[in-house]
Amino acid sequence: GNPAGTAGTLSTQPGGQTHSLVWNAAQNLGLSFTGTVLLRAQATDFETGNWSEPMPYTVNASPDPGSDSDGDGFSDATEAAFGTNPNIPGSAPLFQSNWNPDGSLTFTWSKAAGRNYRLQSSTNLQTWADVQIGLATSTVTIFVPVGSGGTRRYYRMMAE
Repeated sequence: GNPAGTAGTLSTQPGGQTHSLVWNAAQNLGLSFTGTVLLRAQATDFETGNWSEPMPYTVNASPDPGSDSDGDGFSDATEAAFGTNPNIPGSAPLFQSNWNPDGSLTFTWSKAAGRNYRLQSSTNLQTWADVQIGLATSTVTIFVPVGSGGTRRYYRMMAE
């Protein structure tokens, strides 16, 4: 199912009322979880009832790499990797750069708990080289190598 969407429907007795369960499986189980979970329900209205028997539900917490649930231009997988909410358009990954007076460049990005990041550079947008790996913070400052003839460099941040 969708890692931040409906995990399934539950039916209650008596009356056979159907309810939707919304659960962020990726947050609770991790982005790589694929398997079966057992869910139980209990009425909590005026007729508090007994817990239902456990029902198995298949969960695939890995976001569909092509889906963009909130239509903000970032895939659900990218938003999960950078700790933003794939269901809220205003919650999009951040990646900013700032030149410092000493000639260094500071990058700031959105970070998800428990994730590390890899900063890479390229001169042609085809071949990428690691600048720093295993970044566990949301900010890094680097000294930019001066290329002969004013070589242009591009940078990108990858979630590990």
